[in-house]
Amino acid sequence: MARTARIKQKIIQCLTEYGEASSQEVYAYVKTSMRHGATMNQISNLLSKDKRIEKTGMTSVGRVTMESYQVATWRLKEENH
Repeated sequence: MARTARIKQKIIQCLTEYGEASSQEVYAYVKTSMRHGATMNQISNLLSKDKRIEKTGMTSVGRVTMESYQVATWRLKEENH
């Protein structure tokens, strides 16, 4: 199995387990569950190009003392459509 296919498989497992997750949560899941992990750029590309996954919106992330920034949230598409 190619490395990209294994990363896709981990992303699907993450979204199945969490239901809806931010890009950072998916990145952390893949990074901890694979020996070499993946870059955030790889994760973002796979999330946006996989037809089984849909973007649900944006979430603000940050602390009170730091500026906040937004990350995308993702989920698996409904099978009924």
